[in-house]
Amino acid sequence: MQKVLRKRGLRDLKENVFRYIALAVLIIIGMYVIVSLIGAGATIIDNGEAHDKANKIEDGQFSVFVPLSDEEISRLEDVGTEVEQMFYEDYDVMDGKTLRVFANRKNIDLVECDEGRLAENDDEIVVEKRFSQVNEVSIGDTIQIAGNDFKVTGIGTSPDYNALFKEMSDTVVDSKVFGTVFVTEGAYDKLHATGESVKTETYLYAFRLKGKTTCDDVKDALEDIKVDTDSIDDEYFQEYWDRTGAAINDFKDGIKDLKSGANELADGVAELKKETDSFLKDYDTDLANITSFVTSDDNPRTGGAADDQQINVQAGYFFGVLLMLLFTYVISVFVVHGIEKESSVIGALYALGVKRRDLMMHYLTLPVIVTTVAGIIGFLIGISNVGIPVQMADAYAYYSIPDMDVKIPPILVVYGIVMPPLAAIVVNYFVIRKKLSQTALSLIKNEVKQPKGSNVDLGDMGFVGRFRVRQMLREMRTELTVVIGMFIALICLMLSLNTATFCSKVKKQNVEDTHYEYMYTYKYPTENPPEGGEAAYAKTLKKEIYGYNWDVTVLGLSKNTKYFDVDLKDGKNRVAISSSFAEKYGYGVGDEIVLHDEENDIDYGFTVDSVTQYTPAFYVFMTIDDARELFGAGSNEYNVVFADKDLGVDPARLYATTTKADIESAAGIFADQMRSMVVMIVIISTLIFVVVMYLMMKVMIDRSAFSISLIKVFGFRTKEIRKLYLDGNFFIIAIGAAICLPLAKLIMSAVYPSLVSNVNCGVKLTFAPWLWAALYGGILVLYFIINRVLVGRLNKIVPAEVLKNRE
Repeated sequence: MQKVLRKRGLRDLKENVFRYIALAVLIIIGMYVIVSLIGAGATIIDNGEAHDKANKIEDGQFSVFVPLSDEEISRLEDVGTEVEQMFYEDYDVMDGKTLRVFANRKNIDLVECDEGRLAENDDEIVVEKRFSQVNEVSIGDTIQIAGNDFKVTGIGTSPDYNALFKEMSDTVVDSKVFGTVFVTEGAYDKLHATGESVKTETYLYAFRLKGKTTCDDVKDALEDIKVDTDSIDDEYFQEYWDRTGAAINDFKDGIKDLKSGANELADGVAELKKETDSFLKDYDTDLANITSFVTSDDNPRTGGAADDQQINVQAGYFFGVLLMLLFTYVISVFVVHGIEKESSVIGALYALGVKRRDLMMHYLTLPVIVTTVAGIIGFLIGISNVGIPVQMADAYAYYSIPDMDVKIPPILVVYGIVMPPLAAIVVNYFVIRKKLSQTALSLIKNEVKQPKGSNVDLGDMGFVGRFRVRQMLREMRTELTVVIGMFIALICLMLSLNTATFCSKVKKQNVEDTHYEYMYTYKYPTENPPEGGEAAYAKTLKKEIYGYNWDVTVLGLSKNTKYFDVDLKDGKNRVAISSSFAEKYGYGVGDEIVLHDEENDIDYGFTVDSVTQYTPAFYVFMTIDDARELFGAGSNEYNVVFADKDLGVDPARLYATTTKADIESAAGIFADQMRSMVVMIVIISTLIFVVVMYLMMKVMIDRSAFSISLIKVFGFRTKEIRKLYLDGNFFIIAIGAAICLPLAKLIMSAVYPSLVSNVNCGVKLTFAPWLWAALYGGILVLYFIINRVLVGRLNKIVPAEVLKNRE
């Protein structure tokens, strides 16, 4: 009997070859996306971790005013840490680009060359990978820095610059204008001697922990290392110190001298000294040498690629579940249709003694074979050169990561090869079992249970309308599948449209919201701000979300500032916040926010008075006087200056200079990086929608073949038949689209923030009205195209069909 049933299976495959091909395409597309996304993520995460370990990635880094002495380094090592010097200087090269020069590393954050070798001679250099690619620098080329020529001997990466942010507060990486290079110690000293760096040398150290030592232990030990201010060989520091810390010391010494020289006024002076000591106790003028401290976990330059791919992996599993549910449901519809179509034959086989388990095996075989073959094909394409490597391309195009061999985790083999047939078996077993539970007589007579609602009273509705409604009620299961397929396709589409909207708004608003031409962030400000500049006072605090501890800048501004559209109120706890901060963290007017000062371990609470449009950064705005008072700064102190022209500030005084041109250059990087993904998801979601709609509408026609044949006997023309059997589906699609579009957008907008949790930016993901209209219109256009294609199917149903099914 199984031999006979196998022949019937082959005939079924031959008769419905296009249906099964379409189903296979759906599964192949799904498996390709899932396998390639998850495989790329696993490759970069696991291999990235292995490369970081091999290259001895730092546990943290810190910078200091003056280089540590051997004794001070020994004190840190005694705490339980390994420390390595990583001083650097920035140089202008190639007409407006910046290279950060390091000496070769020895024990921490080792450079790994994808091509060539490390610099061994004083005229050799290794160039960071992304900068070399974007600027077309190759092995053997010559790069000139500060008048010195260097031959490129290697192209490589370092784990401390996985994401090449020039400043840690930057929003995006721009490898067109910034990169790192590595030279010998002799070459570094030679460059340093030229004095042509764009700012003073940064005394940076990296460290790795030993045993049970924590980063907090290292930081505590660093804070105990004080510096003799006279030993800091920087004229701008000395000038700044004379106005701040030295002035406070002089004031203390004056009070002390006054007390010792005026014993006759002992009570009054003693009281004065007591009060001044109380006032000045918070002013620690024994200057700690440390100027910055950041752990690897909080460093945006380390581990960025892995964080990004972790989100892609989660998205891959999420959409994998959705697609798995969709195609198993589609298969169940096919199987049910097949059983109903062959009901009389099945009943006859039952009557002849064929067991239900044999029929169960028969109707399971073809779906399982199709899903198995399609799953394997999708898996193989996913791990081929057009799969995982293509998905990895976006990471290679943004992050500075070494070349990696593709890694296929075992779970992916199970997911891609085992899950499709297993899901088909589980779902269809119960569906087929239910259908085959009928008696032989009812199957022979082809008794079809009328769906609920098929006998609904339709009043005085005309014949065509009445027929359409009853047809829709009869095909409710199939129509529901079309709507579910549309919904899943639209969720995928919304991911791509949200990404496109995010990138587009960042690109546009970052430029529109930047009203200054230059922003100078001072390390050693002058007594008065430069002429033509607007002074501000900034303090960087922290706020965690989705596991990321982002910088949030409290910015004190003049009430009449011309560089921000913000309404400032008096009060240290009443603030305005940037729209980027509000969108990322979900804040609105009246909300209470708490920001953390990690340097002093203090929490600051604020109430949101207003939200102002500003996309480029997370800002909390208050008046400059309130900011100075809140953070204990002097009445005229500032550390940021905004200007509408170049003020010619000496770079040695600055931490950084940000220009509007920099922001414009970086604004489009997100869009460039995500463009290929957006296009791919749009194509895939459209294919899913088309395939599901075609398959299900074809099933509707096949299920109604007897009825269509019958009305053809009575002289109905193709146009009239289409109006009765196909055109009614328009209302299902129209209503379904009207419901699914906003619902898919709502769900994806709720999920999307977690998918971009590693991006320090927030924008409103609202769609323009024309886009909603285009989406709705596009769905209807696809429906009409498929409708026209299926008209050909109507023509293949002949009046003789009614004779084949006579009782």
